[in-house]
Amino acid sequence: MAVAERPAAVAAVDPRQLAERLEQAIAQSTADETELVWIERIEHRAQVGPPRPPAASSPGRPAESVITCSTLVRVIEAGRTGEYQTGRCSSGELANAIRQAVTHSRALPAPAFPARWADTDEKPSAQLTIPLYDDRLAQLSPPEARQWLEECAQPGESATLTWSEDRLMIVNSGGLQRRARSSTATVEVGCGVGPGSATARSSARSLEGLDLGALFERARSHCLQSSPGLRPRPTVETVDLCGVSTASQILLLSPEATGDLVWLLGQVGLSAAAFHNTPTRSRLAEWLGKPLFSRQILLVDDAPRHPALPFPFDLEGHWKRPVELIANGVLTTPAVDARLAFELGLTATPHSLGAGIAHPGHLILNPGTASPADLLAAAPGGIAIDRLERLESYDPPRLRFRAQASGLRRIEGGKLGPPLADAIWEDSLDRVFRDVAELGSSLVSQARAGGLPQGVSAPALLIAPPGVRHG
Repeated sequence: MAVAERPAAVAAVDPRQLAERLEQAIAQSTADETELVWIERIEHRAQVGPPRPPAASSPGRPAESVITCSTLVRVIEAGRTGEYQTGRCSSGELANAIRQAVTHSRALPAPAFPARWADTDEKPSAQLTIPLYDDRLAQLSPPEARQWLEECAQPGESATLTWSEDRLMIVNSGGLQRRARSSTATVEVGCGVGPGSATARSSARSLEGLDLGALFERARSHCLQSSPGLRPRPTVETVDLCGVSTASQILLLSPEATGDLVWLLGQVGLSAAAFHNTPTRSRLAEWLGKPLFSRQILLVDDAPRHPALPFPFDLEGHWKRPVELIANGVLTTPAVDARLAFELGLTATPHSLGAGIAHPGHLILNPGTASPADLLAAAPGGIAIDRLERLESYDPPRLRFRAQASGLRRIEGGKLGPPLADAIWEDSLDRVFRDVAELGSSLVSQARAGGLPQGVSAPALLIAPPGVRHG
């Protein structure tokens, strides 16, 4: 995405002036139809304690307070849809971006399906559960944030707070205008160093939605240095989490690690592009309407009622609504764009991110009933994974992924035991969510990177392959 970045000392764009500028650009457009999507983010960061590498779900770590801005232009010309992105929003730049989008549309073949844009008659189907915007968070200064973090951090512990204000406006030639202003705060805390270290993360729309003390307690409960009676050993056991050996391991994933894998599943397995009729089509396309995952898996994309990070509409202006993606292990639907709706006869879903991209953006993996103690008791000899670093899908059609599993602990006698060395974990997402033994009872919400107010909520996850004994 084309993005312009400038110090936060530069004033943000006045929304009334911007609306007039966007409407004027549309009025002067030569295209049959025109839509402009403007996104601005003001982002800040504060940190105390020793720095740590960013996690897979880190929503970005600016070196200082910055403002980023992007404008997406979409046009329809003679039935063809063209797009262009720019990091500026001056009148001249908008006019040029519209010309570029028209040029793009003329270079494309005529599509077999009509474009799907929202209109003014479309009504929201669900109310937001919590406010999108927190004045206290938006007015927070980095020194105040550091003071807040220092109140809970103990010597040797670290904490990073990243917070942002997002403004989004959509205007099209059909008279549609959507506006939203949201705030997001993500705090990540760390305890210990090396094998046996631990982290905890959480995101919310407000400061009140973050329980900093509880986050530190969760990290300390997994940290070797905070475990009574346990001390680092001269040598650290290594484990193999690649290939056949992984299928015989009992694995207990933290809520953060589970959320990272849920988000990756949404990106590479449940996006509209993953189901398009192309050579890179996902193997999940063969399982639509069939049971592939554990019956315990209920995965919903529900932006209006997300427990921590709600949002009202997608980047085409369609109002968000709950979409059940996996129900009792059955794959019910991916994100569906206009092309996929035409190809498979499915109902389109409100998941557009612009630039021809559509994937779930507010995922919730339904929790189970197991407490942290229950999960440990059910995993004798298993491995507890605190976090996943450098997570990637190296074979998206087959849902294969690779990550560095860190903060590993052996589970002994229903408790966290000695630390294990970090290990490369290679596996498939369908296998992970098929071999589910238990789901934790508490959700942890995490904002996602990418400059958009998206997120995922997930509980802890116990994986125990069939035939492998668990408690």
